Amino acid sequence: MLNVCNVPLLPHIANSMTKVTILPPAPPPRYRSVMLNHWAASMALSLLLSIFLTGCTPRGSSPYDLLQEAEALVRQGKSDQAIQRYHDHIAWRLSVKDRPEWENPYFYLLLIGDLHAEIGNMTEALSSYQDAHRLGIETALVSDRYRFLAHKMELQGDLKGALEILRAHRELDPLLFDAMLDRVSRALTLQEQLDDSKETDANAPR
Repeated sequence: MLNVCNVPLLPHIANSMTKVTILPPAPPPRYRSVMLNHWAASMALSLLLSIFLTGCTPRGSSPYDLLQEAEALVRQGKSDQAIQRYHDHIAWRLSVKDRPEWENPYFYLLLIGDLHAEIGNMTEALSSYQDAHRLGIETALVSDRYRFLAHKMELQGDLKGALEILRAHRELDPLLFDAMLDRVSRALTLQEQLDDSKETDANAPR
């Protein structure tokens, strides 16, 4: 059976095809072949038009199947597989030459970075955010992600790592970054003081 990417025919095309198949009763023999040829030509034209208008995709009948799969995998907690699906979706959208001018498929690098951060891959998360920024994603969106990542690292006790990210990207939003820098710097100073105190107590003569 011919597989045309499982693209359904448009309703008005399907209706016109149905009408074409209703032949008049007992037409003269010499007209039957002409009518059948006309019907076959109409079928082929309708099929080609449907494919042209809807397009074929690498997975299923919708260009967003990969994105839907990625979102489903996220809900199932399968982060590694979801990350791969997002990458596949980016590649697919980049291959579409007539996509809308406003669409930047690299937006999904932010979601990939979020998933990396959630499973503890901080280096990969940072790299994804940096790539998104370099590839034209809005600065405000990337700025939020840098602060999100720094906060995750702060909660995990990696205060030095959080400070590095905040200092490296402070120019994106000095006001918000400075507020976090002040808080994390204070926490790091306190932590270092406590560590010094513990070391002093450990070395004190008994």
